[in-house]
Amino acid sequence: MPVQIPGNMHSICTAGADFSADAQQYRGRVQSTANDFEMVAPTLNEGISGVQQNKPASGQAITIMTTGITQAVSAAAITRGDYCSVDADGRFKTAAAGQQRVGRAMESAGGADITFTLNLDDKGGDDA
Repeated sequence: MPVQIPGNMHSICTAGADFSADAQQYRGRVQSTANDFEMVAPTLNEGISGVQQNKPASGQAITIMTTGITQAVSAAAITRGDYCSVDADGRFKTAAAGQQRVGRAMESAGGADITFTLNLDDKGGDDA
C-alpha cells in the first residue's frame, strides 16, 4: 500500500500543461526552460525537481514534493529496492546504467501505471 512521509514541499510554481487528470498525479516534474516558475514533464531519464502532489490545470499552482517518501506512478514493473529514473511522461522505472537516479522504490509495482512508494532521499549516487 503506497504511503507518504512528506519532506520539503512547495507550491510556488504553476503547471505548464494540464495535469488535472488523476493519471497525472504522483509523476516526476522539472522546471521549465521556457518560463520562470513553471513545472513541466521531464525528458527521458532526466533528473527531476520533485513529484507532483496535486492535480492542477495549466497555469494553476502545482504542489511539488522535493524530499521525503511519496507515492509515485510506475512506467513498468519495479522491484522493491530498485533505484528509479523517469520516462518522458514523468512515470518512474528501474534505472539502468548511466541513467539519472531520482529515488529508490520502497515497494514493488507489478507493471505500468501502478502507484507505489518512492523514497526521494535515497538516490544512491548520480547514476546507476
